[in-house]
Amino acid sequence: MSRIKSFLLASLLGLSVLGGALPTRAARTTFQSPLQSPTPVIASIEPTSIRRDRGGTLTVLGDGFEAASVVRLVNVGVLQTTFVNTTTLTALVPTEVKPGTYTVEVRNGDGATATAPTQLTIKEAPPPPEPTEVPQPPPPAQYVRPLLTVAAYSTDPAVVVAGKPFKLIVAIKNVADDTAFNTVLTVPSGDFIPVGNAGTQSVNKVHIGETITFIQDMQAKSGIGGGLKPIELKIAYNDRNGGSYNETPSITINMPGGSGRAAPTAVPKLPQLIVSNYNIAPQELIPGTEFKLRFQVQNVGTGDATRLSVVLGGAASADSSSGNSGDSSGSGSGGTSGGVSGAGGDFATFGPMGSSNVKFYPRVTVTDTLEVEQQLIVNSTAKAGAYTVKVSLVYDDPKGQRRTDDQVITLRVLVPPIVEISYAREPGPAIAGQPWPVSLQTVNIGRATTQLSKMEIVTPLSVTVQNGSTFIGQLEAGGQFPLDAVLIPSEAGVLPFVVQVHYLDDFNRPQIITQTFEVNVEPQPEEPPIDPTQPSAPVVLPPAEESLGDQLLRLVLGLLGLDSARPPSTPLEPGMPTEPIEPGEQQQQPVPVRPMPMGKG
Repeated sequence: MSRIKSFLLASLLGLSVLGGALPTRAARTTFQSPLQSPTPVIASIEPTSIRRDRGGTLTVLGDGFEAASVVRLVNVGVLQTTFVNTTTLTALVPTEVKPGTYTVEVRNGDGATATAPTQLTIKEAPPPPEPTEVPQPPPPAQYVRPLLTVAAYSTDPAVVVAGKPFKLIVAIKNVADDTAFNTVLTVPSGDFIPVGNAGTQSVNKVHIGETITFIQDMQAKSGIGGGLKPIELKIAYNDRNGGSYNETPSITINMPGGSGRAAPTAVPKLPQLIVSNYNIAPQELIPGTEFKLRFQVQNVGTGDATRLSVVLGGAASADSSSGNSGDSSGSGSGGTSGGVSGAGGDFATFGPMGSSNVKFYPRVTVTDTLEVEQQLIVNSTAKAGAYTVKVSLVYDDPKGQRRTDDQVITLRVLVPPIVEISYAREPGPAIAGQPWPVSLQTVNIGRATTQLSKMEIVTPLSVTVQNGSTFIGQLEAGGQFPLDAVLIPSEAGVLPFVVQVHYLDDFNRPQIITQTFEVNVEPQPEEPPIDPTQPSAPVVLPPAEESLGDQLLRLVLGLLGLDSARPPSTPLEPGMPTEPIEPGEQQQQPVPVRPMPMGKG
């Protein structure tokens, strides 16, 4: 027993008091120096400039990088960094960084930093290119032509006597929509012989609506009987493009001794057909589209047209004896009517569907209007532009002469971009009042490169949109362009929003492609009610009084170099039952305490 007391007293001489605990022998502690972290070095960065509207990935090349290394833009902050290896780091540059020049730093986990020798330049997005004006061909003029007729005629003297001279007075009028040039009137010899010339007179121009009077000296043959004697006049003229026209109106002279007095011959009645109006459905033509062409054919002449053939694409008369087969001048020469060929037209862009390109109508009277309808298709290889389509109107005049009036109409073909607007990845659930990230994309599913301008998100006024628009530019076939936006809905329910892609069509007109999306917005989750009777933090009861045996035990542990600190009090979690209190005792109030430091062993 005395040995134990001596041992204990000797041991107490080397004890130290630590934090109020029983003295323990100071243990010798050996510290081992940790491994030194490598010092980062930046050799270069790639790229050295990034557009603000697109952002991008910054690659940092050097040495001494570690998994905890981060890339930082001075005056901006730490970027989202990916550790590739000890010589390479990548970082995402967001689109929110303002244009300017920034210093790039790399910081390791131990705080060691390195600065890049080259600064990063953030550039502003270039403005969209100005639309290039495409020269448009002038609208085709409606086909017009001159038309000369005999407005009136007479003789001087009024009664023509056989064997006597007289004057033939003929008034020629231009009743059409263009000036007649190089007009020549010829009076042939027959029962009446021209005197003083060969019966030919000419005038340079006959304007629209103008009347020119020709006076020809004539001599009636001797011995001709009485009655109505015909004279077939010949009128030749040109239009302003050099097209030739020939008219052969007939007049009659009543000779004494016949049945009745002399009377003027009726003015020849000639039809003239034009395309007065046309339209298409649908209004926009794109390659591969079937459409319906409707147009009106109106007779603006003075005679009826019979056996009318309307040929879309142009026609040629099958009878070469008519003298004007396929003649677009509308000449009335010839006399034998032939068939119509409609297979020689231009069908490289528009082709007939459902029926042939030839329509037949038995008669078109004066001032009558026909409604012509043709189903067509646009060739799938057609390019954008304005195309002229020839319409031939082939008919017989009252004399049975075959005539052709050619008209031209214009159809416009557009080649719009073929894109698909969709989610780039499925979005997560949307909650009212909280940011909802959505990733969208525009994909060019066409076969050619297209030029697009702005892609934007349009939402109701109650929704806040962040990063809701971007400029696309040129998009190759099969290419895609993303838009990562954040929507903050203010209320629960079905939220519709529209994605619009803007572009200029082939005729420099602004157009919009739209796609509508819907998302169900869930209400905010309700927080559970707070019980006021429960404490908000764990509490620790005061430590119980330590017995002498416990103190001696801790003393021995300290002498042996073991942990001799008092055991920490057990925290009392909210809602845990406490020991029952005897009547008359005061319950000890639990007070929050910090755990006591552990002794070093």
